[in-house]
Amino acid sequence: MKIILILVVCYLAATSAYRFDIPELPVNANGTSWAFLAAGGNGFSLDWSIQADVYHAFQVFKARGVPEENIIVMHLDNQANKKSNPKPGTVINVPGGPDVYHGVPKHYTGLEVTAKNFLGVLRGDETLKQQGKKVLESGPEDNVFVYFMDHGGHQLVAFPHGGYMYAKDLIATFKEMYANKKYQKLVFYLEACESGSMFNTLLPEDINVYAVTSSTPTQSSWAWGYDKVYKEYTAGYFAATWLRNTEQKQTESLDEQFKYIETETAKDYSDPQSGQKWHQNAQHYGDLTVAKQDIGQYEGPKQFKSEVNTGSDEHQEIVSFRDVPVAMAQKAIVQSVTNEDKLQAVEQLEQILIGRQLIDKHFQEFATDLEQLTGLDSQLLVNQRQELLTEGSGDCYQQFVDTFHSKCFNINENPYVLGKLNVFVNICEHLTARQLAIALHQLVGQCETTNTIVGKPEHII
Repeated sequence: MKIILILVVCYLAATSAYRFDIPELPVNANGTSWAFLAAGGNGFSLDWSIQADVYHAFQVFKARGVPEENIIVMHLDNQANKKSNPKPGTVINVPGGPDVYHGVPKHYTGLEVTAKNFLGVLRGDETLKQQGKKVLESGPEDNVFVYFMDHGGHQLVAFPHGGYMYAKDLIATFKEMYANKKYQKLVFYLEACESGSMFNTLLPEDINVYAVTSSTPTQSSWAWGYDKVYKEYTAGYFAATWLRNTEQKQTESLDEQFKYIETETAKDYSDPQSGQKWHQNAQHYGDLTVAKQDIGQYEGPKQFKSEVNTGSDEHQEIVSFRDVPVAMAQKAIVQSVTNEDKLQAVEQLEQILIGRQLIDKHFQEFATDLEQLTGLDSQLLVNQRQELLTEGSGDCYQQFVDTFHSKCFNINENPYVLGKLNVFVNICEHLTARQLAIALHQLVGQCETTNTIVGKPEHII
């Protein structure tokens, strides 16, 4: 009897120690887990890290036991076999790391990577199903995890095709899913510049949605880990951090994972060239009680040995998403073997910088003209970063952004512009209805003048 009691005590102690960090028993015992992993991109220099993060996430979720039939993947699929890839058919997510592309499904690729399809997958769109496309078929007892990465601006994220996704459309989709009992709990990880603006003050706390973003509503996000062989920034800083944590922890709460992400990504990074210090601040929104649950309910419950060890951020280069094209061109100059290659790289950098100067000039002239017409300080218009808070300002902002996109620059193909959309936020927050009509007319006129003089720019990255 003593031996049996000792064995029972030892068993309970061992079990308790193993389960010690689990904050809550599984809440979807009668349901299952679904994951939707989506990468945008625009055909330019940040596409590698955007897609590699999703590929890595797929490998992790599959290894942790999320049923593969319940994982949906959306990606441009333009990196593994591009001409500049030194190892065709492979994509890495860590400098010197293993391939993460193998086995990744192609549920939505190329021209199918659109905001319309993204929202359709979430809703379980019947038209997509009839076309043989995979959509979320989750129910009221299922948990859903969504990860999306692309370029972002205030209250919008870009897609490579078919326009961009506004925050209000994403929130409306969540509400529709909740009403239709498409999930028990939904967790959404978003990695993009100004990603906090997609949820802050917008995401209700009573629809069982918990959102984590890579940055605040007014802050850039960062690329991480330059690989000298592939000559690519291999990951987003946010993704490198949360995937590392998921690989290292079998059990912890979503809140513990958030605090890890928050602490790690908030560390100051010193730029080796300028000496400036940078960091990003992860945020979380919505129903924070969801964060009490274990990551295993969303990211898979199994322990596994990761082949992709993201290691430490120490000595890894970090650069703002919006500055990746410049950094890549600068590296191409340094790494050039022949004078011809160096000259080509210099010309590419000059083209990028000239294009950005054109955009800066366009917005500055627009702000200067508005100051003369409305009295609103031009420097405030250009430099102030604030959120859309006034009633009706969201519709105003969308009208200005859509007008600029159609009349001036294709924003999806020129992500540098996303960092300038604060001008339209400021206009909508400060001007009267009459002044807004004047400002919109002025914007259209300036766009038409610019296009007449230099032609409508296509690719200013």
